[in-house]
Amino acid sequence: MATASSNGFQLVVPETAKRAEADSSGFTVPCHLSPEISAVDMEIRWFKETDCVCLYKNRHMIEGRSYKGNARQFTDVLEKGDVSLSLTRFRESDVGDYVCQVTSGDRTEEITVQVKRHSTKSSWDRVQEMLEMQEGIFRIHIDDQINRTWTEEERLEMEESALMAELKNPGDLKNFITEKDTKITHLEEHKERSLLEKDQFIQEKDTILLENKQTLEMKDKELEKSKHQLETLRNEVHEVKLQLDEQKNKFTNQEKLLEEHKQQQQQYDETIKRLHSEVERLKEVSSTHLAELNEKCKCLEDTEKPLTVRDIQINDLEKSKETALEEKDRLLYNAIDKLKQTTTEAEEKQREIEEKNKLMSEKETLLENAVKELETSKHQLETLRNELKEMKLELDETGYKNSLLQVQLEEKQQLKSSEMVLTTPVRRSKSMEWNPPKISGETAPVMVSGSELRLVLLGSAESEKSVAGNIILRREKNQTDTSAETQQSEIKQEEVDGKQVTVVETSDWFCSGLSLEEVRQDVRRCIRLSAPGPHAFLLVIPVHQSTGVVREMKEKIEEIFGQRWWENTLILFTVTENEQEKNIEDFVQSGNQEIQRLVEKCGNRFHCLNIHQSEDGSQVSELLEKIEKMMEGNTERSYRSEIYLEVESQIRAMEKKHHKRQRGEQGERE
Repeated sequence: MATASSNGFQLVVPETAKRAEADSSGFTVPCHLSPEISAVDMEIRWFKETDCVCLYKNRHMIEGRSYKGNARQFTDVLEKGDVSLSLTRFRESDVGDYVCQVTSGDRTEEITVQVKRHSTKSSWDRVQEMLEMQEGIFRIHIDDQINRTWTEEERLEMEESALMAELKNPGDLKNFITEKDTKITHLEEHKERSLLEKDQFIQEKDTILLENKQTLEMKDKELEKSKHQLETLRNEVHEVKLQLDEQKNKFTNQEKLLEEHKQQQQQYDETIKRLHSEVERLKEVSSTHLAELNEKCKCLEDTEKPLTVRDIQINDLEKSKETALEEKDRLLYNAIDKLKQTTTEAEEKQREIEEKNKLMSEKETLLENAVKELETSKHQLETLRNELKEMKLELDETGYKNSLLQVQLEEKQQLKSSEMVLTTPVRRSKSMEWNPPKISGETAPVMVSGSELRLVLLGSAESEKSVAGNIILRREKNQTDTSAETQQSEIKQEEVDGKQVTVVETSDWFCSGLSLEEVRQDVRRCIRLSAPGPHAFLLVIPVHQSTGVVREMKEKIEEIFGQRWWENTLILFTVTENEQEKNIEDFVQSGNQEIQRLVEKCGNRFHCLNIHQSEDGSQVSELLEKIEKMMEGNTERSYRSEIYLEVESQIRAMEKKHHKRQRGEQGERE
């Protein structure tokens, strides 16, 4: 294979093209430029051995004299660097070595490609090959690793064949012969110069050989002298060898000790590695246990209060026992004094004391039973409280369903009345604040004509979510508040591109500090503000958002809203630089896996919004067009309130599971 220079190209044969079939329609000898640069303005020459097959020169193709009507080159794919040779019919003589030469300026690259019949191993393959040959199909194999070297005579024949292909008249033939004679003359002169240089080289070698012969004779004499010295040295070496053998034995023993030490060191290193991996695993396990312990600490704090009350009661019981014991001691002292006076009175008093002891023991058992009954009553009271909470949640859900049905009925009535009364779309000035009518003590949006677009903004980045909402509504910069944190869902409304656009900005539903009850209440508020249902959810994600936050957001969305929610969702990436906006496609394709999974969940729907260019209205218009396209592809153009109700029911079910888990943990502790 040819090698490329630092600023040039090389010729290669693709691996996929090394096995092919040849039939009556011909075959292709593949060759490509690497890198894939245009070869339109280059000179391309193809040879079969030394016979010219075709030439491509000055954007014209010339066939060789032996390949008239049989050779083609795909001039329409030269732009892609494809310089392959196509033969329109296959002949047995077409098997052999092909040479491709590509010249660009003063640079020429060359590759030799071998075309040979595909060798078969099994008898079944040979039978199949014979059947294919009868049908005019031949299996061929193409190889570019033959390492063939072309001689000067073969290259002269190639040049001659190429020139013959270019000849068109006798005058050209005369010039060709003249050029050929000139080249032959130059070649003969070159050979004569080479022969003279070789003769001089041989003479120099003879002189050197004569000098070497004399030197060898002198060395033979010196060798005789050195033999005697060598004999004496051998004796000395023998003695040294004996000493070395002793040292060698010592070294072998030391090597054995070192090998044993090395094995012990390897075992120690493997033990260290296992310990490191075990430490890493324990760190991961400890992090998960730490999170569970934090949750359990919260539950323990809730259970500490009833335990403190129980401790107070136990202290009171202990105090009463102590007073009873003190009273008992006082009675015993009195009995001892009376015992000194008379034994009879002492015996009577002893009987009275025994009776009182029996009464005290009975009272103590009664107190213990009372404490146990108190604990069971507390447990029953806690169970009743949990059941009351569940019943309250169910009652709230039932009441909310009724209120939602009432809202839907009123919405239908308003739609009917708006069709009869309204003839033009409602227009509001950008400075006027929108005040929805009261429904069950809370605000709800006014129904407008069919040109309304209702959007709900979700996300964890409060400031960028608020800025994105103001940019969509095309509000002024001084109206944008980037410092305030949204505590509950808020509604904004403006006329944008002839549409009445309503934006409901939600609180951070994905925040760990927000309880399920608070999420449920804000979902209910969002339902009322976006009734009869939003056309699209915009999930606002800054390009610098961490991977962990994105993963938690996706998991919580699926846990609360289910898979149906993604059909009405579009991701809104917020950026602060023009370079980030230009490279948003690369950011999504080459970004982390969490971003790619999130984009796939939304059906590859996303939009980039530069929050530092709020005056650029084109990015908002493009966003609204994407939302309209998403609505056309959905079976329902808006996310209906009934589906919202399923979301709230899902949150209630999560609350019930949470309460049951708390009761189970409390029961285990007791």
